[in-house]
Amino acid sequence: MLKPEMIEKLNEQMNLELYSSLLYQQMSAWCSYHTFEGAAAFLRRHAQEEMTHMQRLFDYLTDTGNLPRINTVESPFAEYSSLDELFQETYKHEQLITQKINELGSCCNDQSGLPNI
Repeated sequence: MLKPEMIEKLNEQMNLELYSSLLYQQMSAWCSYHTFEGAAAFLRRHAQEEMTHMQRLFDYLTDTGNLPRINTVESPFAEYSSLDELFQETYKHEQLITQKINELGSCCNDQSGLPNI
């Protein structure tokens, strides 16, 4: 059985993955609008990958007898001055995601008897 603190952290990460998927999909739309089709395709694939991460966390929560909590997601809409700026923002977001995954991993290591992910 998962501890309440762990359930909370898993839900937070699941919602962050959902936001990431929407963010990359929105960035893909910006790229398409500005005819950067290669970048748009790249970001669409990345959006799908983030949704897969979200689904894995969702499934893990349900498989361990917990109720996933999907929160209201802030709109990721943004304007960018250039493709370079967009990818700088993508990089910053990926750094945040990596930090949060590392924190989640540390929390998992601290939990005794945690069911395997």
